Amino acid sequence: MVYEEVVLDMRKANRVRRLHIPPEGIVLQPQQLYLGRTVERTETHNLVPMIEGRSSIGRLGLFVHVTAGFGDVGFCGYWTLEMFAVQPVRIYAGVAICQIFYHDIHGDFTEYQSDKYQHNTDIQPSLLFKELNPGCEKDPQLKLPLGIERSGGSRAFARVLGRDTGRW
Repeated sequence: MVYEEVVLDMRKANRVRRLHIPPEGIVLQPQQLYLGRTVERTETHNLVPMIEGRSSIGRLGLFVHVTAGFGDVGFCGYWTLEMFAVQPVRIYAGVAICQIFYHDIHGDFTEYQSDKYQHNTDIQPSLLFKELNPGCEKDPQLKLPLGIERSGGSRAFARVLGRDTGRW
């Protein structure tokens, strides 16, 4: 998924366009943010989740998260990947590009309860506009029954969505 706006506006739902990963792959271009989604759905009760790119992917100049490396305690859903390429790089559906680690938590904590990203079912563009405009209810997320979801274990490898459907 890519944003279609020339200038992204934090206060509004920015237009997005869904991309298709064909069998021969797709080339990610520099200076473009790509949003993807893990195939694995995770639940992180009593744990702090953290996502990191695989070193082999990083050595190709592909970042799989721009700023959101840590997840929230209590998050349930799919991870949206914020992918950015340093130089053109061809990716393929179904290739493991990142890993999710779970860290123990000690002491009191409150589980994540946001209505923005909790229990998501698809790629999530920024929904910051919901915080900045509390009365705005428009959610640009497409709800598609992709049918290839999997649950992750204590250390899950995340794959680019698209193996069976070619969608991401």
